Amino acid sequence: MTVKTGQAWAGTFVTLDATGALAAGTPSGVLYVDGVANGASVTISGSNPYKWAVTLPSLTAGQRVDMYITATISSIATAAVVASEQADTSLLSDVKTDTAAILADTGTDGVKLAAMQGAITWGQQKIVTNVAGEGALDIRNNNATGLGTQIFSYKEGIKSYSFTSNGIGAYGGPGGTGSGIRVKSEVGDGVTILGATNGVSITGTTKNVSGFDTDIATAAALAAVDGIVDSILADTGTDGVVLANDAITAAKIAVDAIGADEIAAGAVTKIATGVWASATRTLSSFGTLIADIWGAATRTLSAFGFTVATNSDANVTAIKAKTDLITTGTSLSIASAVVGSTITAHRGDTLSAALENIGALTNNSKVWFTVKRDFDDADSAAVVQIEKTGGLLFINGAAGTTGNGSLTINDVASGDLTIVLNASETAKLSPGNYQYDIQILRSAGTPVSTLTYGEFVVAADVTKATA
Repeated sequence: MTVKTGQAWAGTFVTLDATGALAAGTPSGVLYVDGVANGASVTISGSNPYKWAVTLPSLTAGQRVDMYITATISSIATAAVVASEQADTSLLSDVKTDTAAILADTGTDGVKLAAMQGAITWGQQKIVTNVAGEGALDIRNNNATGLGTQIFSYKEGIKSYSFTSNGIGAYGGPGGTGSGIRVKSEVGDGVTILGATNGVSITGTTKNVSGFDTDIATAAALAAVDGIVDSILADTGTDGVVLANDAITAAKIAVDAIGADEIAAGAVTKIATGVWASATRTLSSFGTLIADIWGAATRTLSAFGFTVATNSDANVTAIKAKTDLITTGTSLSIASAVVGSTITAHRGDTLSAALENIGALTNNSKVWFTVKRDFDDADSAAVVQIEKTGGLLFINGAAGTTGNGSLTINDVASGDLTIVLNASETAKLSPGNYQYDIQILRSAGTPVSTLTYGEFVVAADVTKATA
């Protein structure tokens, strides 16, 4: 048997005593996926035999699922894997085998879909054919408000290629009175065009580019218009063009105004021969260029909407004064409280120990950090015991001040946490080597487990002065 995502998986098991006879226990179950405990809720019901049931989480084909049961029988803890299966994406029972219902037509095409087909999800679909005059895929929607194709994508919705030099990537064919291609965007750009040669190439009797910014023009285009107006003004009228001087003069003034306000007719020449032709391009030279083109003596960055940070020479000098204190040959190192599995606390100093990747902290109810002289010591006799929710519980075998110690979880998934013990508490510790561990109590899954352990070293303080 195989299983799949979302399936209700269930089974039965019994609990036996040491003689092999049926004996009631206190069973609980944990679902494992590829050997890792999963947070899926396992239900135990009945009484010897017991029934276990779980709704399987999201699985991929080939993953192994195991049902792990633990129980305490006559004060003896025992455990076993009672069921194991391999996951697949679909089961044989998911396949519709009623061929008569599928072949609702004459049956010659093998499959007939309903007039209104539900959503179908599959991987990449490729259509390769060789058909003249028609599309490889023909989609038609005759509803007055319907859409031919609706495509959502995180990148390109449609990517269209043409293999011939004069081919057409997208074509709006004849039919009706609407637009061949119409682009509408509720958010963002209606059309973004990137072209190695031409962004847009438009042919036709009428070039309608309504909606584009009519103020955008190049200096060469403005100069050409300006030259045409000048030639008309100089005309004697022999070529058949006779315009009123006032009208022509007004037109020239308008063209000249655009050139001065947007991009001056001589800007191209000035850029080529002026400031930007020099080897060094500084902000001050940029200001000179702006003065040449825009016809003004001063143009500041703030005038163009730039925000200039106030990183003055005084700030740089102050930083240099600090770095100059580091002499040649000086090496700096930062001592960490945690090296490998060993934690070192300096007596009289605040301890801040960051432990990483000690194991997932999911479903944690309590997390303890405990330091002892001997493994058999009671928790109340611990050198240090800090709990996530209770703070400092014990110090040198006595009740601690809860606020003087803390255990903070930084990342539940990877198992990162930080342990802090105030200087007033480390001052009470005797120098020496001790043992520590970190234990977790979970609200689901394996109830109690040890995440990590190692050596806890208390280093004596050399300097005794405190004031």
